[in-house]
Amino acid sequence: MDATIYLVRGGERRRVMELTSLRSDSIPFPEDMVRGGGTVRLLADFVGTTSDYWSMTFQVRPGVLVWWTLEERISQSSLWVH
Repeated sequence: MDATIYLVRGGERRRVMELTSLRSDSIPFPEDMVRGGGTVRLLADFVGTTSDYWSMTFQVRPGVLVWWTLEERISQSSLWVH
């Protein structure tokens, strides 16, 4: 399914990309959202549904790489932070 991906820090939610099925993409996180470190989460808001999916909370700072894989069976999705 297609989804809008958000980066969420505290009470702020920022759209970072639109994602279509069977697609892979990379994007930098907004600099002002990662400056100074802290914790964030990713949110996938699936288009045309009332469903959404939240990543685990993770630490972020400039230079951190994040891979978030969303699978059709959402329980098989994964998050990698390095």
